[in-house]
Amino acid sequence: MEEREQKRSPINSDWAGRLLLSLGLATLLWGFVTVSRDPEQSRTFANIPVATDSIADNLTLITEISSVNVTVSGPKSTIENLVSTDISASLDLASVDQPGTYAIRVLTPKPEDVWEVSSSPKTMNVVIEPLITQGFPIRANYQSTDTTQQQVESFEPSVSEVTVTGPQSLIDRIAAVVVPVDLEGRSGTFTGTFTPIAQDANGETIAGVTINPGAITATVT
Repeated sequence: MEEREQKRSPINSDWAGRLLLSLGLATLLWGFVTVSRDPEQSRTFANIPVATDSIADNLTLITEISSVNVTVSGPKSTIENLVSTDISASLDLASVDQPGTYAIRVLTPKPEDVWEVSSSPKTMNVVIEPLITQGFPIRANYQSTDTTQQQVESFEPSVSEVTVTGPQSLIDRIAAVVVPVDLEGRSGTFTGTFTPIAQDANGETIAGVTINPGAITATVT
């Protein structure tokens, strides 16, 4: 009995080897036929916008994020049917918890049936700053070409102070928050709604900050 089982072993091993070889050849043949009928093709999509994922509430991204070029490869039939809206890119900032400069990898998820996706550039350097909220008193900035005939007796705003939120570098530049009041052709008492703006020491408007409230009602005499 043992002698008969020993004689079967080489046959079984040989059969298993042939089976594996056949499977391997079949796989190669299938791959060859598939590639022949639907060959690999690459295609580059230019100027894909890069989304920025969530960041900690006390931090803010101050770097202007540029677009990227995304190259995809896969079966010709799939690649030819892709449109730019099928391609996306993003920066994952969830792990950033401190101010600083970071090299963040650009994430480019693969659309269905696409084999490879890559972006150029592959990483972006971004600057993260503390997000600051600070209170500032407001003052009126009267604008008129007829200053010799007009005199403001009173300016009564609905609030005397606003809060400004933005990157620390911008908040530090604010010298004043002013409310432009157009007096052209005005006389007597009037009430209007005005938009406060943040200015630096040179009177230049500072963009990139949020002022709350964004509109102020005031009575001017």
